[in-house]
Amino acid sequence: MYSDDFGQAELDALESARKHVENMLKRPDQLEKVEQYRRREARKKASVEARLKTAMQSQLDGVKTGLMQLRSAHEGIKEIRQSTVEVNEKYQECAELAMKLTSVREVANEHSQLAAAVENLKHIFTVPETIERTERQIEDGQLLLAHKGLMDLEQSRNDLLFELHKQPSENPTDIHLLERYFSKVEQLSGNMYQQIKYLMQNVFMVVRNEPTKVVTCLRIIEREEKLDNECQNKERMVKFHAPGRPKRWKEKMFHELEKCVTYRIEGNQLEDRSQDRMWLVRHLELTRQIILEDLRVVKHLCSPCFPPSYKIFEYFVKTYKDSLSIHLQNMICDELEHNEIISLLTWLTEYIGPNLMAHHELNIDVKLLEPLLPPREVETLQQQYLKTLHANIQKWINNTLDTDIKEWYREVPPEADKESYLHTSLPVIVFQMIEQNMQVAAQISKDLTTKVLLLCVEVLQEFIEFYRCKFLSLI
Repeated sequence: MYSDDFGQAELDALESARKHVENMLKRPDQLEKVEQYRRREARKKASVEARLKTAMQSQLDGVKTGLMQLRSAHEGIKEIRQSTVEVNEKYQECAELAMKLTSVREVANEHSQLAAAVENLKHIFTVPETIERTERQIEDGQLLLAHKGLMDLEQSRNDLLFELHKQPSENPTDIHLLERYFSKVEQLSGNMYQQIKYLMQNVFMVVRNEPTKVVTCLRIIEREEKLDNECQNKERMVKFHAPGRPKRWKEKMFHELEKCVTYRIEGNQLEDRSQDRMWLVRHLELTRQIILEDLRVVKHLCSPCFPPSYKIFEYFVKTYKDSLSIHLQNMICDELEHNEIISLLTWLTEYIGPNLMAHHELNIDVKLLEPLLPPREVETLQQQYLKTLHANIQKWINNTLDTDIKEWYREVPPEADKESYLHTSLPVIVFQMIEQNMQVAAQISKDLTTKVLLLCVEVLQEFIEFYRCKFLSLI
């Protein structure tokens, strides 16, 4: 079969060569170049043969390398098979040994708690003394030393409870005995957290005077977070739950900081509408000053104390925004008056201005800040403002018109301008009123300024028509 294929290939090659020669020697004058053609074809043939030899050598080298790797793999498989047989034999021997040592295992299990008891013997005998010393250190503010003692007490208690957990018994007397003996440990932990809680509630004052106390609290919180994770991992692995875990002091700390921010915002409202009509202006200005000062303290004093992973400055910016938003929405629900709506809308613009969030010391990109109030809430406030403004402008214009009509009937003629035309003060009063409202709207937003302008134009058109009717009625 293969010889027939090679014979056919040889015939095809001869036919191809014949056609190639025929194409090269189509004209008689090309016979003179036969020698040149022969040398050229010889060079091509030599080049092709060289490439074929190189390719064949590369293939042979690859086959040789593959065979060597197969031989090495075969030897490795033989060694692994032999090792597996030896391991199986050893395992059978160990299984027999385990059966012989059953009694030894039973004795070891009965007395396994002894090792933990011996290891914690010093702590067990000194528990009352350690508790008393830790209480004193907490009262004296030596929180790091106190926390070291607390960790030792908790470790001793947990080790002993874990040994009891490994040897479950229907009689819970031992567990109850240990829990009573270490009962004050949970109380110590609660006292420790109360100290940390107090410092976090007053963090803006403490960080100014004693920043080391803030750092101490954070170090303790980080330790407790690590212990929480270790206890949770241990619970997943061996189903042992350590008493009082997880403490989640980090989560509780952020909750206290949030409460501190809320109190800072709500606690500066010193009066209400019944005491002073300008109460909201003073409240918002005091709020602005407090937020700016607190964020500067966080930026320059708190940030070096807190771990970078806390992103404490970004946290306070968001927390102040959220707490302030809730506070403002609660005030809006109490139905603000017209002048109070103006004050609030103006303050919303100041919030993202250079006097607060865009202050150069804070270096906040205000474009990334979420709106202090939802757009729908702001639109509702603007509509209330425009509705009240429309009614007020109409009232002012009507009163001005009544005054102007009375001047028509005075015995003294109206004032005259340079061209001897008589006029009243009505146009000046109307346009002053419009200008004042435009200035107020300009302090709030461009969008509201446009709305106020359109409103004033609408009211002015109505006034002109009404004024013309009044004037014609006198003719």
